[in-house]
Amino acid sequence: MVASDDQCVRTDQAFSFCREVLFDHYADIPDDDPQGRSLRQIESEEELIQGFQEVSSEFMFFALGARFDNASLEEVLADCKERLFFPPWYIIYRGQLIFGTA
Repeated sequence: MVASDDQCVRTDQAFSFCREVLFDHYADIPDDDPQGRSLRQIESEEELIQGFQEVSSEFMFFALGARFDNASLEEVLADCKERLFFPPWYIIYRGQLIFGTA
């Protein structure tokens, strides 16, 4: 459940803006490979795309309102914690991907 108001709005259009950076992160994470190789190093492009589509199909995207324009990352995370049952996997904060915010 998400508490939504004019300062936090669900938006599916956000995926089109961050798809590439999320895909790159997905492709470059280490797999359970004993040699520590990333998915990009051991999977074909087709497998990467299919795997990313499966993972990203469960993503939900939210845009924060103007109140957060000058907010610190800590303030954004605190607000997310109040609104969301599950913590975000990713936050794009001031153009930078923040991973593992849980």
